[in-house]
Amino acid sequence: MQRPGVEFRVAIAGPIASFLLAVVAFLLALPLRGSNASAEAVLDSLAVANLLLGGFNLIPGFPLDGGRIPRSIIWKVTGDFKKSTHIAYSSALSHGSARPQHIFIC
Repeated sequence: MQRPGVEFRVAIAGPIASFLLAVVAFLLALPLRGSNASAEAVLDSLAVANLLLGGFNLIPGFPLDGGRIPRSIIWKVTGDFKKSTHIAYSSALSHGSARPQHIFIC
């Protein structure tokens, strides 16, 4: 079992990497704006895909990164690994059961 700080850093690394790749792709595409070059389309697609991936990774569904981040914070605050896991898992269940209804309402 790792420490809460280590788990936090590991869990947050994926979304941060995705967001950084999105920014880099966007910045590389800036000089190509309006040129209709295929590189512009590739870089724009890469930026959007990584932005979406980073956002998806932050959805609080344990054991995904978005669920491991709050678990590590709760673990740090309470000092209880099992309690933090239970809270993160329960939160994931409540978010998971609410999502399909939101999709059909919109």
